[in-house]
Amino acid sequence: MSVPLLALQTLLVLQIAQPQLNQEATPSVWGYSVALSRDDYILGPGDVLNVVVEGGCNDVMLMAGLLPSAICRVSGDGSLQMPGVGQLSVDGLSIEESQHRLQLLARRYYPGLRIGLSLMEPRLISVWISGMVTTPGRYPLHSIHRVSDLVLAAGGIAPFGSRWGTMHMPDGSVAEIDLSFGADGQPANDPYIVNGASVVIPPVSRPVFVLRPGEVLLASDGTLIEGSRNHVEAWDVLEGETIPGFLQRMGGPDGRVDLTGTALISAGLQTPVWTSEEGFIRQAVLPGDTLRLAVLGNHVYVAGAVHNPGSVLYQSGMTVQQCIDMAGGAQNAGRTGRTLLSRNGAVLARGGSALAMNARPGDVIEVPYSVESRYQTSIVILASLVTMTATIINLTRN
Repeated sequence: MSVPLLALQTLLVLQIAQPQLNQEATPSVWGYSVALSRDDYILGPGDVLNVVVEGGCNDVMLMAGLLPSAICRVSGDGSLQMPGVGQLSVDGLSIEESQHRLQLLARRYYPGLRIGLSLMEPRLISVWISGMVTTPGRYPLHSIHRVSDLVLAAGGIAPFGSRWGTMHMPDGSVAEIDLSFGADGQPANDPYIVNGASVVIPPVSRPVFVLRPGEVLLASDGTLIEGSRNHVEAWDVLEGETIPGFLQRMGGPDGRVDLTGTALISAGLQTPVWTSEEGFIRQAVLPGDTLRLAVLGNHVYVAGAVHNPGSVLYQSGMTVQQCIDMAGGAQNAGRTGRTLLSRNGAVLARGGSALAMNARPGDVIEVPYSVESRYQTSIVILASLVTMTATIINLTRN
């Protein structure tokens, strides 16, 4: 096979697999892919880059050592050596800026040449985190990770930790951190971590306490019990901030929050945060207030004559029959035709009509035992007594 044909086939494969120019996916870390900003990510020693010549290489380029694709590592002094082109210092440059400069360098020898540059393997760095996190210490992470990823590796922010912090760089500079959420649903200021930096998460200074109630669980005997998972966390509040803005910085209410039951407790008074007539109230949130969230359950409780009585995880659109199946199905002694569906303490449906209904979080489903199985022991004892009585009568007659 000729060299130009081999180069053309290689180029076609690379073009099909080439990532987008403005944003690329990096190797999976902790089980998920991290989106990388080509304009924000700063290259450094240890990064492995994939350099692609767009449009392919002619015979002259190949003879000069330039290949359609090359894997290059940023050296310890921050330079990138590309065969057939030369050396370029990329330390401290973004991926987009490095691509532009590399292309200018290559066009000195190959006019009109277009080069694509992408991150193939990020460098491994070491970062400290201290303050109000679950497990402070030093963590080895990849340079593609941001401060929020470091906080996640440290077990998350402690209940009274602030979302505002600082990252102290090795050169003495300090970067501000704001892990509260913006209008776009992303952390307001979540920079990339820097090798040798130290992240500090301080305690809250203007705390509003957020109370999330415990989850309702079902005991093995089918009775409802209250779990001990009450969770209290504190968030800093801005001057003059109202309920809608505060909830937005928390990330907004998720699908489990019952807004009609959520209340703001301020100066001993409890005020609902949302009404069907007016929507969110515009009351200011003050330091020392408590926001009590009402959280809908995310389980359906199945009791009675099923193989695995207890709670099953709620899924949108699931029916009562599907809940029974998830609980191991009905026992032979179960009477699914008399199934009871209870909601908010009242029986909503019974019998076959209940099986086809859609369940909701917090519902209680009971599959009753058949009369024969419920009184099986009594029937056996009674039958034994009758047999013994008959035997005694026959013996007496003889």
